[in-house]
Amino acid sequence: MATKKKKSYKVLLDEIPDQIRRASLDVPSAIIDCLEESKATGAILVGSGGSLTSAHFYAHLIEKVSRKQCTVYTPLELLCSAIDLEGQRCLFFSAEGKNPDIIHAFEYANKHKAIVTCVTNLNETPLGQLCERTNQKNVCLPVHEKDGFLALSTIVATMIAGYKAFGAIQPQSELTNLSNVADAAIPRVTTPNQLNQLNQLNQLIVVYAPLLKPAAIDIESRFHESGVASVQIADIRNFSHGRHYGAFLNQSETHIIILADEGTAALARLTRLAINTSLSNSLIFFSGAPVEAMFKSILFSMHLLWEIAEPQNRDPNKVLVPKFGRSLYYLPYQSSCLTQPLVDASDVPLPSHYYDTSFDAVVFDYDGTLCDSDERFDELKPIVALMLERLLEHSVRVGIATGRGKSAGISIRKAIEEKWWEQIVIGYYNGSVIETADKTLDVSQYPIDPVIKHAHEFISSKRLSGASVDMRPTQITIEFGFALQSDTQIDVLCAQLIEHCPDIKVLRSGHSIDIINKSTSKLRVIGALHHAKQCLTVGDSGQPGGNDHELLSHPFSISVNHVPGHADTGFKIGALDEIELSATLRLFSMMQFGQGVFTLDDGSQ
Repeated sequence: MATKKKKSYKVLLDEIPDQIRRASLDVPSAIIDCLEESKATGAILVGSGGSLTSAHFYAHLIEKVSRKQCTVYTPLELLCSAIDLEGQRCLFFSAEGKNPDIIHAFEYANKHKAIVTCVTNLNETPLGQLCERTNQKNVCLPVHEKDGFLALSTIVATMIAGYKAFGAIQPQSELTNLSNVADAAIPRVTTPNQLNQLNQLNQLIVVYAPLLKPAAIDIESRFHESGVASVQIADIRNFSHGRHYGAFLNQSETHIIILADEGTAALARLTRLAINTSLSNSLIFFSGAPVEAMFKSILFSMHLLWEIAEPQNRDPNKVLVPKFGRSLYYLPYQSSCLTQPLVDASDVPLPSHYYDTSFDAVVFDYDGTLCDSDERFDELKPIVALMLERLLEHSVRVGIATGRGKSAGISIRKAIEEKWWEQIVIGYYNGSVIETADKTLDVSQYPIDPVIKHAHEFISSKRLSGASVDMRPTQITIEFGFALQSDTQIDVLCAQLIEHCPDIKVLRSGHSIDIINKSTSKLRVIGALHHAKQCLTVGDSGQPGGNDHELLSHPFSISVNHVPGHADTGFKIGALDEIELSATLRLFSMMQFGQGVFTLDDGSQ
């Protein structure tokens, strides 16, 4: 099926008046309920990126309805706050309801017994599913098609709902009919001559009336996300507290936009009079009732971007997000990400010779190391892919030693750029089959190991209830269900296997046991990393019988969970509660790269 071409920023911008006019005549009852329910207490509003505009817009609506303080947080600010959320009303805004920040902030608020309403713009979202499971409220304000990079349609849809709900609750507000707002002329920031000058500048300072802060937030977000200009914001009076001096020192590169409403018109004019011709500036005035002025100022923000981008032949919706940007967006949240410093020598108790060694190769276990065990069926996280590529970019040899079969190779190829595939060595089935990542594993080409066949015959005779037995030519994997889950039962089975099949090794991980020939090992991957001089090995199941026990018995080895019990290998990295991927990320953060090698930073600097 052909991929639908994304609309340009200008097309979406031109569609906004029609979007406003065709908005349903029905007032969205769920949004009315949000405003009504917040009358007694106010609310906490949460959003990031473009949704932060919506959060600030609704904060003003609720403050006008309730006369109570409303606080706007980004998701991380909420997670790091010390406020008591029990019984607090929280509104979460997220167009697609799927980014990690908003998901974790929701889980935090729900855990601390907040009363949550989520506002999204798609019918089916992860955030909506969380609301359903936790008996929290989800409100969908749908748009007709997936929005562009800068979320024009979704922000407008969310504002329309708030505008109409506010008018229904506050009829004395004398709001203009939305169709009149749609037809109103959008102010231009400059004359054509001024525009030529403005296009040579690289910094805007938006000086705003407090009511118009959502528009200032939107301008800052919109311009930075599209890379059109750098933006700073300050309210009309805070601008006078030193910020004017920085603007004066950089006057050849700076333009000031003053956003004013009827309540601040006189102050805005005096501010502009004081600036006079010392600094390039524009005064934009928004008439009408406060909520109407706020609505129109955000529409102005959307048009302002195009006014400046168009002469540069730039479409703000056409972006090529760099790989590290995707990694930043999907950074995983572990508790230690918020509570532990990136590198603290007391949390990384490695012997001194680890810090004095240059490593030209590294071998990672997969499940429980490059991903958390409970996410082993998910795609490799972008930050992990980025770090593996960074190793390869510095000519460090990379190996993967896993109990998995072809799924490991598929995951690596999905996450890593193709140019690196042939340089990644994968030891499938605990090292019994070794291939580079560019080759698709085909187990049918390998003969069945007689040792494995004998073990399978014995297992078949046991008729294990509630267990899944998967036999490959070089490995048997047993996944346990609820009927056979106690450690004692598994211990008995492992002991019986070893007694009846002395030529096998039984390896345990958090979710299964693997049976391989006694002669094979994950350490074979090191040998396949040709000409490697000093290799670091990393795994999670180092305990005796664990499937990384041998890997973590290597002279230079690091555990991200269970240690092998030796005095001089397999050292646990990170704090006690920092395990699996969280600890691996800690290790990545310690790596200092040279040509063909990396060293570990002990955090002493």
